[in-house]
This record gives sequence, C-alpha cells and structure tokens, in this order.
Amino acid sequence: MYGDPDDFSADLPGDMMVGPELARPVVPPKNLAEVMVSDQSGWRVTSTFWAELAHHLMGTFPALIKGTDNPVITTDREVLKKVCALLAPHKMKVHERITYVNSTLGLSVRLLDHHYEPPEKCAVCKLVTQERFDALVAQDPHPFEWTPCLVGFDTNREEFVRTLETILGCGPG
Repeated sequence: MYGDPDDFSADLPGDMMVGPELARPVVPPKNLAEVMVSDQSGWRVTSTFWAELAHHLMGTFPALIKGTDNPVITTDREVLKKVCALLAPHKMKVHERITYVNSTLGLSVRLLDHHYEPPEKCAVCKLVTQERFDALVAQDPHPFEWTPCLVGFDTNREEFVRTLETILGCGPG
C-alpha cells in the first residue's frame, strides 16, 4: 500500500493540517472508513491521475515524492506532465482513476472497486496540486522519484544500488 496515512509532515508538523477556509487545525482522515463517517462537505468524486513504471509484473510502481512512500496523485494533468519531466527517464504509463477528493484539504482517497478491500485499507493521500508542486520544487529541484525495487534495462547504476540497499535493508537512514 502506498501513501502513509500518518505522513502529513511534508507541509506541517505532526498530523495537523489547516485548510485555507478553516480557522482551526483539522486532523485529516487516515483512510476511506474515516472519510465515510466524517463531515462530507468539501468532498467530491472526480478524476485523479498518476504515473507508474511500465512493466509486465504484478504490482504497482508509481512515481513518489522523494524520500517518502507517498505517490504522486493529482487532479491536474498539466501538473503530472511537469512531475514526469523531472523523473528519471523510464518507460511509464499514466492512469486515471475516479477518487474521492477534498480540494480544500488537498486529500484524495480511492474508492472501492471490484476487488473487495475494506475501507480501512484505502489510505488517504495528499494531492500534488500546482501550489504543492511549486513548493516541493522550491525545496529540491528534483523532488520526485520512481518507486525502488523494479530493475530493468533502463535502470542506471545509482537506481540499481538504491534498489539493492532497499531490498537488503542496508541503505542510508
């Protein structure tokens, strides 16, 4: 599962967020189950987009915010194009999925699909909006990376070493 529901630290300390229209801090929901029992104002069903490595394997290998396991999910195709331009070149594919989005809080949660998964397993993820993209790029000119652990013909030496470190548990950190 990608997207650590407890990791909202990229923008604010702890797990408190302040929406632009809110006067008080809000503890964001961690999964679809929490969203379903919360105040539904501000939430809407809409399309989101993300990129993943193209492969013929089981699993998903999406673009991530560097140093996290938070996938790059956006409602803006143009933002995704900018993200992809900053990623290491690999064969990739872009997906569109109907999700539940709260633009005020900058959150997205995928809806249940034909594969039954309990709502508690559907993690809330932070959206990469144009504003968030700009803030991430201001901190690091290359703030995005591909999920490690997929090795192919287009994997460079640095990615291969990082993959080995991740698998063997001997990487930095």
